[in-house]
Amino acid sequence: MRFNKYRVAPKAERTRDGITYASKAEMEYAALLDEFDGLVYSKIERQIRVELGVPENVVVIDFRVTENNGEVLYIEVKGVETPKFRRDMKLWRAYGPGTLYVVARKGKKWVQTHKIVPGEPAPKRKRK
Repeated sequence: MRFNKYRVAPKAERTRDGITYASKAEMEYAALLDEFDGLVYSKIERQIRVELGVPENVVVIDFRVTENNGEVLYIEVKGVETPKFRRDMKLWRAYGPGTLYVVARKGKKWVQTHKIVPGEPAPKRKRK
C-alpha cells in the first residue's frame, strides 16, 4: 500500500456513506459528529470554503457545526500541521468569521490542539 508524503490513507479507507474525506481521521470525526446530530447539533456542514480577507485566500474547513442554541463552530481535524495550515491559522486570526477549533487524535481520544479566535493575537512561542 502506498501513501503520499503526509501518509494519507487510500481512498477506500477514508470513504464512509459514499463521502470521501480528506483523511481517515476526518472520516472518524465525522462519524462522531453524526452520533450527536439532532441531539446537540442542528446542522453539520462538511468541507466549507471560507474566504479570508481577499478572494485569493480561500480556506477549506472540515466542518461547520450549528448547535441547537444557534452557536456556530468551525472545526478542523488535523493529523499533520503543514506550512500551509500555519499560514491559514494566521489568516484566520485576522479575518475568520468565528472561532476555529483544531482537533487531533491522541491515542483513542480526540483533543483540542488549538482554539483560534479572530482578532486575538497569536500565543508567544518560546525559542530554544
